Amino acid sequence: KYLLGRHLWNQRTTQSLLDAVAPLKEAVALDPQYDRAWAALADTYMLIPEYRGGEIKEYIPLAREAAERAMALNPDSARALTTLANIKAQYEYDFAGANADFARAIELEPGYATAHQWYSEILAAQRRLDEALEQADLAVEADPRSVIVANAKGLALQFLGRLDEAAALFQAARILDPQAPQ
Repeated sequence: KYLLGRHLWNQRTTQSLLDAVAPLKEAVALDPQYDRAWAALADTYMLIPEYRGGEIKEYIPLAREAAERAMALNPDSARALTTLANIKAQYEYDFAGANADFARAIELEPGYATAHQWYSEILAAQRRLDEALEQADLAVEADPRSVIVANAKGLALQFLGRLDEAAALFQAARILDPQAPQ
């Protein structure tokens, strides 16, 4: 159930995110101690409003609750900490807290592409563009076949005014998966 939920989450469409909830809820029901399933459920709840699948006021509290459950089970859960960092930045505007949490998550799991990707996006929002590109590069290194990760790097390049490089990266991402959201 966990793998199915993560697979659906990785598709990053409104429907796939909504569809990911049921198998992830089943995964945590089958094994309430499985922190990665709780973290995956938190990720899913967090992205649903971004993909216009539901209301922030409904899903962000659920995301926080699931991430906190994962952290209670495993205080070193980089994945849950990444979700909490993103919530802090996007919904609480606590950039100092988010930056610290992202740094800790990356320290705990340096190869976790989503931590680098989301940190890149938050750094870009803070106009820390060189650092944003550095994190985007690390995300691509960790998951070179992810269209979502490639697009995050493309955005960092755009913000830096490197438009030709960004366009080439977006085109390469489109070739990787023509059906993926851009």
